[in-house]
Amino acid sequence: MGRGIGWLTFHLPNPARLSRTGDGLVALGITCLTYAAVETAHGYGFVGVFVTALAFRSAHRGHDYHHKMHDYAEELERLLMMVLLVGFGAALVSGGLLADLTWEAVAFAALALFLVRPVCGWLSLVGSGRPASERG
Repeated sequence: MGRGIGWLTFHLPNPARLSRTGDGLVALGITCLTYAAVETAHGYGFVGVFVTALAFRSAHRGHDYHHKMHDYAEELERLLMMVLLVGFGAALVSGGLLADLTWEAVAFAALALFLVRPVCGWLSLVGSGRPASERG
């Protein structure tokens, strides 16, 4: 999908080419289109979007349009993060979010985040030739 959309965007002989319009919404459209297509094919949508972005980028690597799309995606990410944090804060204030939380669940989450995950990451890089401080 990424190569096809990249070819359509950068190589079609069209005076109204998407790369000339500078519309950042194309990044969101490509993301949604790819995610839906991959999920419809019973694939993993997140990986599909990542691979599509890599292939789209390789279609015309030096084009300025990639910077415009990247800037738009960062702005959209900040906006959605703000909405998510406001919703999370509202759920915390209402008191329903943490009602069923137990000390065992908190201990498991802390252990997974601060011990198991870093150790697994460090061990996965053992054969990489990197020094231990960089692996850490």
